[in-house]
Amino acid sequence: MKIKSRRGVETKTKEVALIKPKVVLVVGDMGAWQYFAPIMPELTRRYEVELLADPKGAAKNEIEKVGVSHRVTDGKDLFETGALDGVYSVLCGTAGKTFELWENASQAAINHDVPFAWFGYFYSSGCEAQMLGCNPNYFAAFDTDTAARFMTEHLGIYEDRIRIVGNPSFDAIASFDVATARYRTREALSLKESEQFVCYSASSMEQFSLERESLNNLISWVKGRARFAARFHPADEKNKPEYIARLRKRLSDELGPQMVDTKEYKGLELAVAADVFVTDYSTEGVRACLVGIPTAFLMLKTSQEYLHRAKGSQHPHFSILDDGPAMAPALGIYEPKKVKDLSLALTPEWRRRQEKVLRQPRFQVLCDGHAGERVLEFIEKIVGE
Repeated sequence: MKIKSRRGVETKTKEVALIKPKVVLVVGDMGAWQYFAPIMPELTRRYEVELLADPKGAAKNEIEKVGVSHRVTDGKDLFETGALDGVYSVLCGTAGKTFELWENASQAAINHDVPFAWFGYFYSSGCEAQMLGCNPNYFAAFDTDTAARFMTEHLGIYEDRIRIVGNPSFDAIASFDVATARYRTREALSLKESEQFVCYSASSMEQFSLERESLNNLISWVKGRARFAARFHPADEKNKPEYIARLRKRLSDELGPQMVDTKEYKGLELAVAADVFVTDYSTEGVRACLVGIPTAFLMLKTSQEYLHRAKGSQHPHFSILDDGPAMAPALGIYEPKKVKDLSLALTPEWRRRQEKVLRQPRFQVLCDGHAGERVLEFIEKIVGE
């Protein structure tokens, strides 16, 4: 006996229990892959997963490194007749500036009448701004602010189709031992207990004027004040090595013994050693803030212009910044003259206030260690309906 499955594929009745529902998983930028990577083993256990990677996105390179089966495509082939036959859902991770696959996959799902979902790993990816006239069947929001903004910009999507899930790549925060990591990293970097250390992690230079805005202002503020280190975006290290080498030489010439060699340390392992962690528009900054590291976001003129142009917003949509200084667990700096406010983050009062604010439920959902479970539950709902 044969029956029709939900997607119209014939199968023998006795084999139904052995067949996994098929889903198409779409990723573009690095953040999208980092979002799904922690739950990939469970996803592939439950479903037949076809992983698609945008040829212009950073996710492709990381997927190739770890050897996960995938197909590189711009998604135009998904419009072909039968391309999505047997597919229960198209699951779209964000794509940043490389959104061709993301957009094509979403539109192809609409054309083929296949439910599709957008998974927002961060506050504003830029993808949503490219398709403001389109409503996905489902949306997985990073936090309450993201969900509220999405509801405003995408009128017509039902509230029960939106789920606040956090980000699975943040789940490790819940078990991260801040005190131990701080001690070990500072010891490895030869930082004395009495020395104040400011660490800067730069976003991609394509997003803002790295040297003219961020570095110039940081150098002026930090000179003679604290030990300092700067990490540059991997894309800039790869694509503009001579320019990055010049910036490193400039830092060494101007700050001399204040500079700290970060060696192979990066991410939280490095950030936790800092007395102030400074970044631009970055998930690294949010992670650092959520574990209680005093954190500042430099959002100066060109960063604001980038957000407006590429992401459809004038300022970053950070719930960690949007409620104003009194209720924000991080410091937002929008004018060069305000860079001096970094001194506030060096005070014990700032750390105590940050700890108090982070106890709010809307921040707890970002670092409770259960985002992966929530995403899997939401996908189960999507596939099952």
